[in-house]
Amino acid sequence: MTSAAQLDANRANAQFSTGPKTEAGKDASKNNAFKHGLTSKQIVLRSEDPEAFDQLRTGLIDEFS
Repeated sequence: MTSAAQLDANRANAQFSTGPKTEAGKDASKNNAFKHGLTSKQIVLRSEDPEAFDQLRTGLIDEFS
């Protein structure tokens, strides 16, 4: 059973766990639940070069066609 002191401590700590407030923080945490693989809606990450992906994809298609 939770003691009154533990309950108070949990409530106090919860005040610091409210998620990102700034746009930079929200942007940084946006992809925390990023899905990958065949079910992904986003193929190229924002930090990756889309042209490099297209070149790789085209090369693989040509090679294995």
